[in-house]
Amino acid sequence: MPRQRPRTRSPCPAGSASSRGWRVAPAQRGRADAGASPWHPLSGNPRNVDPALSAHGPAANAGKVHRLSDECIHGFEDGLCAICFPKPAPEVPAKPAAVRRAPASRTSGRATPSRTAGASRGKPIQVGTQRLYHVTHIKNLPAILSDGALLADAGAQSAHPSVDVSSAAGRETRRSVDVAGRPVAGFVPFFLSPHARVWDSLRSREPDPRLAGDAGHYAPAEFVILVTGAAAALATGESAVADRDAALPLTRFGTGRDGSERMLHSLLADAEGEALLDAEFLVADAFPISSVALIGVSDEKVRDVVKRHLAEAGTNTKVAVYPPWFRKADEPLA
Repeated sequence: MPRQRPRTRSPCPAGSASSRGWRVAPAQRGRADAGASPWHPLSGNPRNVDPALSAHGPAANAGKVHRLSDECIHGFEDGLCAICFPKPAPEVPAKPAAVRRAPASRTSGRATPSRTAGASRGKPIQVGTQRLYHVTHIKNLPAILSDGALLADAGAQSAHPSVDVSSAAGRETRRSVDVAGRPVAGFVPFFLSPHARVWDSLRSREPDPRLAGDAGHYAPAEFVILVTGAAAALATGESAVADRDAALPLTRFGTGRDGSERMLHSLLADAEGEALLDAEFLVADAFPISSVALIGVSDEKVRDVVKRHLAEAGTNTKVAVYPPWFRKADEPLA
């Protein structure tokens, strides 16, 4: 069996059959070089071997045209040469970019009440822990301790203060406005803030229709503030909560324990605390001195006087010196 020659390209002049990447069997070489080949390189795909050439060997393929690759210089068909047709590099899936999370903030965005301890957003409101404040002149303290309670102006046992800073018109109005079947004057009033507006007018010595004309003659240090909690006030009996001055015509009230708690909750929901500056907590008839948690005073001198009155009455109520409660709202700290 004759030995087959390897399929290699030989240098050929431009324009010849070999220079175009295809070869003619030996029996037809002369005729192909002369341009008499029945096959033309543009008649079909020049990169594939003619599918009609299925026999092997030079005898079987004599006189037949073989179309070889015009790209592989090693004589292999397209795609079979690992050098001319290297396999593509395997695709490596791209790793997803890591997501960087912003660090959690260590500070709270919650609004802070500007003048008083109002409710904080995001936290449940505890109505019972709200502080209540009753302001009176220090000369009225001995009678209060003697009675064992703070008494309403028009209650079952009326109060007769030694120093009265309320205006006559204001007292009359409170006697004429009814709440839950009794006049507003039949309740002991408490502020919901130590910076309530009427108290701020008194300590600033500014005119206010609710204050007597001579109220400005008294220094803020002459007053004391009796402090209790809403839970203690609600437990004493009948109560009411007003969303502003209780004697005003448009004032809204929450009465009874449930109504008082709902109104108080609504007032405490004001994050700025402005609603607490006008609101009032009202306790019917009297409020026992035993339910007073502490008495706030402006300085040590007043504290000593208050302690002496408490000792004489056999009461050990706590006394605290807290000057900010006795300064007007815009007065800077010393």
